[in-house]
Amino acid sequence: MTNVAPEIWAVIPARDAEHCLGTAVDSAMGQSASQKAVIIDDGGNGRVVEALAARYGNRLEIVGGPRRGAAAARNLGLRVAGEAWVGFLDADDFWYEGHIANLQAALGRHRHAVACFAGALHFTEDGTLINRCIPAVEQVTVADLLSRRVRPTTSATAVDAATVLDLGGFYEGFRRPAGVEDVDLWWRIASGHDCVAAPRPTVHYLVHDARNQTRHKQALLDLDADVSLFLRRVRDQVPERLYRQAAAEHRAMMSRYWYLGGFQRQGLREASAAVACLPVPSGIAALAFGLLPWPLQRLVRQFRRGLIRRRQASAAK
Repeated sequence: MTNVAPEIWAVIPARDAEHCLGTAVDSAMGQSASQKAVIIDDGGNGRVVEALAARYGNRLEIVGGPRRGAAAARNLGLRVAGEAWVGFLDADDFWYEGHIANLQAALGRHRHAVACFAGALHFTEDGTLINRCIPAVEQVTVADLLSRRVRPTTSATAVDAATVLDLGGFYEGFRRPAGVEDVDLWWRIASGHDCVAAPRPTVHYLVHDARNQTRHKQALLDLDADVSLFLRRVRDQVPERLYRQAAAEHRAMMSRYWYLGGFQRQGLREASAAVACLPVPSGIAALAFGLLPWPLQRLVRQFRRGLIRRRQASAAK
């Protein structure tokens, strides 16, 4: 249970983030004069960590990282925060002014909530806005999460640290250092606790579009295995219909990663598996896309990007 305006620490895992860490930390510490943050220094951050420590003094705590990936780093940050709330922030993202106040306002309306998901704007490396990730509901259920009706952005999420640690924190048994460990935690929280949304987008989230298109096959196989493990962890905990919907949505998501990596056959296989679980629109679209010849797939991608840009330009007017 939360107070009307809980203290929310920023937890920022950082590895090889010298070029962007300062922006992330400044955005967190600028939320208020009393804002506190923890940097989990996983290495490769040069002298920027020392400079930030000198700038913010005892408001900023620097902890040596476990070097076991994002899940382990965030778990360490949860333990450091102790009884406080934690707002997660990846080192290549940043919070807009008023982000913490946005979370606190939603939590003030829902005093029993233990997690809050704010809206976020998703950008590519070249600064193109490609998605406004806005939760469509105020009270978020496990069905919303597993069906992907609500798709939380980790850097826009705050949780009660003690409650999350009681649930085991982020699961550290996935192959990929970052992949499905976040949604695995969100559904576990929502299965037994109240979760809310703060729909206003107050986070700038970086989508590594180029990285998604250049993943080598083993990385995708590992991610595929993590999705399968995540679904096995869900299977006996939710109704069969919801499990089938979760499997369909996440297989459809995985098919898109295969397509982006240039692996047509594997993408088509995942899309077929998604439709076999349950014929949800995302799975049907992924299957239809996979059946197109490569030149038409490229045209579809270009059309979709153009449509997104026109929508964003229209929304900005």
